[in-house]
Amino acid sequence: MKQKLMEMFQQDYKQYYEVELFRKLGFTRKQCPKCLKFFWTIDQQKDVCGDSRCVGYSFIGERVTKDELTYGECWDKIEKFFKNNGHASISRYPVVCRWFPGLYFTIAGIVDFQRMTDSTTVFELPHNPCILAQPCLRFNDIPNVGITGRHYTNFAMVQQTSIHGGNEKGYWKDKCIDLDFELLTKVFGIRDKEITFLEDVWAGPNAFGPSLEFFAHGLELGNAVFTQFLGNADSRTEMGKKVIDMGAGLERFAWISRGTATSYDAVFSEAIDYMKKMAGIKDSEIFGKYAVLAGRLDIEDTPDVAKSKEDIAKAAGISAEEYKEIIEPMQAIYAIADHTKTLLLAIADGAMPSNVSGGYNLRVILRRALSFMDEFGFDFELERVAEKHSVQLKKLYPELEESLESFRNILGVEKGRYGRSVERARSMVRKELEKGIGTGKMIELYTSHGITPEIMEKEAKAMKSDFQMPADFYSRLTETHMKESSKENDAFDGKIVMLPKTGLLFYEFQNESVFDATVLDAFENAVVLDRTLFYPEGGGQIADTGAIDGAKVTDVQKRHGVVMHFVENRKFSAGQKVKGAVDFGRRRQIMQHHTAVHVINGACRQVIGKHIWQSGTRKTEEKAWLDVTHYLPFSDEEIADMERLANAVVRNDIEVKEHIMPRMDAERQFGLRIYQGGAIPSDTLRIIEIPSHDVEACGGTHVSSTGEIGKIIIISSERIADGVNRLTIKAGGRAEAFLGSCLKEAMEIESLLEGSGIVEVSDELSKELGNGMKAYRELQRGGRVFDVSHAKVKETIERFLKEIEHLRTSIEERKVKEVENEVLFKAESLEDACKHIFSTWKRLSKEKESAYLAAASRLAGELEKKISEGRILDIIAATREEMLKAAGMLAEKSSRLTVMLANQSGDFICMSTHEDAGSIAKDICSKAGGKGGGGRKLAFGKVEISKMIKVMKELDKN
Repeated sequence: MKQKLMEMFQQDYKQYYEVELFRKLGFTRKQCPKCLKFFWTIDQQKDVCGDSRCVGYSFIGERVTKDELTYGECWDKIEKFFKNNGHASISRYPVVCRWFPGLYFTIAGIVDFQRMTDSTTVFELPHNPCILAQPCLRFNDIPNVGITGRHYTNFAMVQQTSIHGGNEKGYWKDKCIDLDFELLTKVFGIRDKEITFLEDVWAGPNAFGPSLEFFAHGLELGNAVFTQFLGNADSRTEMGKKVIDMGAGLERFAWISRGTATSYDAVFSEAIDYMKKMAGIKDSEIFGKYAVLAGRLDIEDTPDVAKSKEDIAKAAGISAEEYKEIIEPMQAIYAIADHTKTLLLAIADGAMPSNVSGGYNLRVILRRALSFMDEFGFDFELERVAEKHSVQLKKLYPELEESLESFRNILGVEKGRYGRSVERARSMVRKELEKGIGTGKMIELYTSHGITPEIMEKEAKAMKSDFQMPADFYSRLTETHMKESSKENDAFDGKIVMLPKTGLLFYEFQNESVFDATVLDAFENAVVLDRTLFYPEGGGQIADTGAIDGAKVTDVQKRHGVVMHFVENRKFSAGQKVKGAVDFGRRRQIMQHHTAVHVINGACRQVIGKHIWQSGTRKTEEKAWLDVTHYLPFSDEEIADMERLANAVVRNDIEVKEHIMPRMDAERQFGLRIYQGGAIPSDTLRIIEIPSHDVEACGGTHVSSTGEIGKIIIISSERIADGVNRLTIKAGGRAEAFLGSCLKEAMEIESLLEGSGIVEVSDELSKELGNGMKAYRELQRGGRVFDVSHAKVKETIERFLKEIEHLRTSIEERKVKEVENEVLFKAESLEDACKHIFSTWKRLSKEKESAYLAAASRLAGELEKKISEGRILDIIAATREEMLKAAGMLAEKSSRLTVMLANQSGDFICMSTHEDAGSIAKDICSKAGGKGGGGRKLAFGKVEISKMIKVMKELDKN
């Protein structure tokens, strides 16, 4: 598509690319002989476009700007310039993109202002025009990071944005290029002859336009996109409100200002100085020589990476030894600096490394950084690197300092996981290297076992194996985790898009249950009404049920603003007047659960930390659950604190406020945390606020005050994915019913324990078991002893008590020892009672095993006297298990022995060291009125004892 758009724009380049500045200052349009791109220059002698891949860098070690500026000082100058030219300077948006569907990360500054209304991308600015330094995360250039001197997984995009047209007061491309040229020449002092503008295009979701990239001294500094069309090259419409989207790299401005060997030295100076000092790395002119040429390298565009690096080193006059000892360690330092800053930014905004979604990419770069540290033996801490970043960026992004504790905690957990994966890696990688590893297998090794390509390279070197990481490895690894998967269209989409949107009554009349409506259309088992009180499934809340003119409503769904009611055994026709009735008791319970989820979300954030974000939710009549991001499972104490805080909010009976407001107003007033459930494709939002506790954009039904929720219980907490915990709750009537069932269960368990003869219930425990909430907690803790749910504790205790009784009887029957009467154990908690029962069972199981062995040994001694001609055939008083043990003991003493035994229950066994036991068992059991068979050494069967006696007599005669 991009090539087609390029051809379309370049056919009329004067309209799309020639701006007033070019005409006024005499810029000439030329075509680069190396890359064949068209570019504009004021220098009539310049024939090459100015891209580093065509000309290299000419600013390293040179002063090409007026001043030498730090990273922060560059932003200060840029911000001041644009503010003086009528732009509002706004704060950065999170690097985790929760306001626009389909993206996990903020990949460009313009994403800050992209919103979805229905299925169309729109641009909404808090101020027009505006400027900000937006940190962005991208993971398609990972193998280039640290190598080229200019690639990052994070970068600050100087985002210059203006909306032009309609009633907007912004500007269009002439002024945009005027401002950008003035910024380069007058503010930074770059000579106008060194600046070139390259023609390009930009295409995003549903919108596109031409763009001009601007370069100086081989370095791309920014890209001015003129977004003016919707659709595609074949079917497009001009936007009524066009968008200026100029994105410049703040890192690039700092680099060209200081002329350092790489942009990393200009941007990460404090972190790099710390790492170099700790690693004992000295500055070297050799690296500067390499860096000047390294900008031409792009690993993904290079068929043979190793050869390209070698060629660059040769061109710079660097030997293979110097490359290994000087260049590679510094490249690793640079990559670690970049990856650590990316992780700090992401964690500050509520993301964390994991094996799912965008967290997958964060884990990829963390493990890459840890791999470099292992490979080069770096003795420094990533936590300290993060601290250095937070100090250097304090003025620009002060919130990073507040996130250092979360960074340390998360890193501690991730280091442990990485260490375990490295331990498993060595033998696994060696086996695969022997067979040959392709990209697919490498991805499998990383995904399934956390083995990075750097670990593979290290093992390959040790084996002297010819292994090279594929150029596209990291892009293939991360590409599927940059965007959310899109949902398929509903099967009814084609039928309902022409229908008017359904009037939703359940917000204004959410305490009503009966309504009148008119049928607009009906198809298959679904009916569409002009208005409805039925809540359609959405936002994790299940649909209402009830009836329409007596026909049972089983499900309600909304597509394109049209609500479909799925009914049983009833046909409707367009124009028909109907009466709907919602099952309001069920609706009320779901409302309690939904508001309770908001309360728990706020409580979780207060107890655990600001990094907590909702990642999924479900509200039903029976229960509700909330999935939240966290790097560890929740402890019992944390869950108890959340529950206490949530019920305090209920007791305070806080009004649940509803605000219907424009999207931009909601974001300004409440912040982007309103998008707990993800992006909402509407320019008007419904905000549910529990003042001083929680505020979210939400389309669900809610009670009017927290007091109406009733008691809230967290009935379980589980780890459903790496980095995601699920809290399951019950509230209101379901909570009370649940506690009632727990109380009944606890009282029955108390009775069971008192009659066990093993455990005595203390007065304190009896009191605990008589309180519903405390009884539930006791059941929970007791269940953990047996690894069962609270609902399975009673039946589990019953089973263990029966097994204990059976063990006692079995031991006594062996007549080896008399089982002593138990001394009653006084339990102060159900957990203690369960532990005592479990330990008693374990002890008796061991005693039974000892008793069986003693009985078998005695039996073997008696049978040994009956051996005749290498055979024993007898009917004895023993269990099958004892016969087996005794036969085994005898077989160990002889290399030529066949043991044939039967008991009074008709069990038969045959064990032989030299004959075919299976054939013998089959023959004897058949003659004794039964069946038998097995292997050559051991066989089993069933016989009739009366007939077995006769068989034995016959065998004795023979």
